[in-house]
Amino acid sequence: MRVVSLFLLLLLLYRPVLAQQEAAPPGTFRIDSIPANGLTLRLPWCWHAGDNPAWASPDFNDSRWDTIRPDQYITKLPQVREAEIGWLRLAFSVDSALTNRPLAFSVQQVVASEIYLDGHLLHRFGRVSRQSDQEQTRRTTPVENVYFVLQRAGTHQLAVRISHTRQNRHFPMPLPGASPVFGLRIMEPALFVNQGFLIKPV
Repeated sequence: MRVVSLFLLLLLLYRPVLAQQEAAPPGTFRIDSIPANGLTLRLPWCWHAGDNPAWASPDFNDSRWDTIRPDQYITKLPQVREAEIGWLRLAFSVDSALTNRPLAFSVQQVVASEIYLDGHLLHRFGRVSRQSDQEQTRRTTPVENVYFVLQRAGTHQLAVRISHTRQNRHFPMPLPGASPVFGLRIMEPALFVNQGFLIKPV
């Protein structure tokens, strides 16, 4: 009886932990340190076609969204080409060692995008729109950096609003030097002196 009672007690203690693991959003990962050449986010992101400003919120439940790898060429992502406009979401967790110090998202893309971190607009590349005459896609060549500071450890929510209307040309095979739909690398820049960059605390 003691063995059975102990087993039931352990099961009850571990159930909340298991429930938290199952409820974790797809793509959630922990970052304890950043390599010298950066950390490329080659992970599935939550993806949903359409447009809703509520999808930038860290409190939004995206558990029923599809997942895609946006770090691929546009020809490999028919979901993005058919939707013309949509959102990407990715949750990540950082160690306290990465807080209150300059960080950067190194962005490579062919779409128009708006990057939100914990619900706050961090940067725009081009102009996002479902209307082709209003949309301005932005191909970053080779990459462009967005600088920020995380003020707390724990989980953060990254959300990216993107558009790529059908009037935009795409090719059956990627051209040399072609950029992905949306690729992201987290960097820890070494120099911030006299660069004129706006570092946003989040």
